[in-house]
Amino acid sequence: MKHGINTNLLKSKIVLKGYNRKELAKLLGISPTSVTNLTSGRHNPSYELMNKLYVVLDLTPDEAVEIFFKNNLRNTKVS
Repeated sequence: MKHGINTNLLKSKIVLKGYNRKELAKLLGISPTSVTNLTSGRHNPSYELMNKLYVVLDLTPDEAVEIFFKNNLRNTKVS
């Protein structure tokens, strides 16, 4: 089962921090194209990238959960 990220919230956090695509890519150690793919929802971040975003964007734990686990996992039925 694939869980998407909350791209709107992620984009707003990037803007609030004042980063453009190239600056964020450099800080995260990824390409600007990868930033675009992430913020457009084409790709989900690895756990390593989630951790880097958490630090670089200075996210709170609640913000990280809202961004990276968009679907409410408590309501997800386990089969």
